[in-house]
Amino acid sequence: MMLPLWAHKVGVVAFLPIGLCSTVIVIGMLLRRRCVCGLGLTLLLVASTPACGDWVISTLERSYATVGEVRAQAAVVLGGYSSQAGPAGKFQYSEGADRLEKGLELVVSGQVETLVVTRFRGSDGQDQGETIRAEVIRRGVAAARVVMTEGFAENTADEALETARLMRAHGWTQVVVVTSAFHMKRAMWLMQQAGV
Repeated sequence: MMLPLWAHKVGVVAFLPIGLCSTVIVIGMLLRRRCVCGLGLTLLLVASTPACGDWVISTLERSYATVGEVRAQAAVVLGGYSSQAGPAGKFQYSEGADRLEKGLELVVSGQVETLVVTRFRGSDGQDQGETIRAEVIRRGVAAARVVMTEGFAENTADEALETARLMRAHGWTQVVVVTSAFHMKRAMWLMQQAGV
């Protein structure tokens, strides 16, 4: 059973540093305890430092295979790496560009046979997946090794359902999911819910 969008998209904010620290501050205000409010602000300041951010990311990444350890029939690169602000038909990276780079690395090295590209609509209504597919082929991956999802994905839950459909259609038994460390636990849960 898939959870409603708010449960896995918006609900996660409660467990982010900003959500936890805000909760501590609100509790301090309700209890009229300055020390509790101060604790919440201190936690927020500490959580906002690069050292804390690096520690959180490295902790999250430790639980999953690195690129060198991966062998699978396909790599599913989850969205969030293409900017919709670029000119039509022109690929433009966003802050999640390392996802696509890792997916390309897996295909080029022969660790996976196929790269799965998700179809999604840009702000102009055009299929951004086609633009990304063209970029991947331009970068040297054979067109036969790039598979597009049939349906359009609006979110990770849609990508999970499309991945499950592709696995059945192609007879794949093992795929690797490429996403950011922060997103991995939620993405893996959604993939499992979809039957991947």
